[in-house]
Amino acid sequence: CLWGEQKVSFVDLGCGNGLLVFLLNSEGHKGRGLDLRRRKIWSTFPEDIQACLLEQAIVPSLDTSFPGVQWILGNHSDELTPWIPVFACLSGSSTQYWVLPCCPFTFTAKYQRKNGSVSVFRDYLDHVTQLGKIAGFQVDEDRMRIPSTKRICLVGTPDQTCQDYETRKKTVLDYVSSQMKNFVPREKVERVRNCTQIGSDIIQAIVKCVVKVCLETENLMQKDFQEDGGSNTSRTWNAGGELTLHTVITHLQADKSIDLSRLKSECGGLQTLLKNNHSIFHVEKGRVKLRVPSSAKPMYAAAKIKRRPCWFHENHPDGCLLQDADCTWIHT
Repeated sequence: CLWGEQKVSFVDLGCGNGLLVFLLNSEGHKGRGLDLRRRKIWSTFPEDIQACLLEQAIVPSLDTSFPGVQWILGNHSDELTPWIPVFACLSGSSTQYWVLPCCPFTFTAKYQRKNGSVSVFRDYLDHVTQLGKIAGFQVDEDRMRIPSTKRICLVGTPDQTCQDYETRKKTVLDYVSSQMKNFVPREKVERVRNCTQIGSDIIQAIVKCVVKVCLETENLMQKDFQEDGGSNTSRTWNAGGELTLHTVITHLQADKSIDLSRLKSECGGLQTLLKNNHSIFHVEKGRVKLRVPSSAKPMYAAAKIKRRPCWFHENHPDGCLLQDADCTWIHT
């Protein structure tokens, strides 16, 4: 255990759901958590824990410090992660830190990989480790036993062999001053960025373009039916080809009527947009194809079917592969 039987004081920056603050205070440690946005789960904690969870924006600067605190914690603290060693150095000569990096950021922007021979995450861990050493810390690495792919943490303790505290502070101040520009914290209310709010016009244009490109490859399927009168009939339906996302992007870029810049600020970009339209496309391992209409009903009891028009019935050159009675969407 990092702290053993010792009871310490701490501050958890970007505490999120507040669970870590709750657990540590419950074990006898004294600390508080700060986060830009209050979470609903905070109200479920005991009142003494709620008092330790504060809705507060942390704007990193060379004036930001937490004097009197023994440990500064950053649990998946995103934009604050590279600042944790800086805050620890500026807070006191004996202040230590623990940080669990996740999304890679520099002091002012997204982190760009510097070492192409390793993964982005490994390169970022090395970057944060180096920041800790610049701030005069001995940095140790450990692997947390938690259900997460990002579970490598860094622990910084003041390096007593390198330099006196005032020299450490000056080194940090000079380094950050040379790196830092204007930092803007996250918006208190985060904007939805899952490609659902970019406008129906651009979504429809992209969907129709991708379908058109898929259908340039002929891949005919035949479906047999029995008419109401008992006679048998069949329907031919073009399932189209399977494309790489790179090929799709090339075709979209060639269509000057489609403004792809509106996708740049969205999480997941084109792939997310296509997956959102799962009734039309099947997207897997960087490839996309048309989803073959299926008469299979959802497995759960309260499933609702025939809530929206069938896209293939209205837009596919061959209509829907299924008859109205079999399709889970509406044929009008």
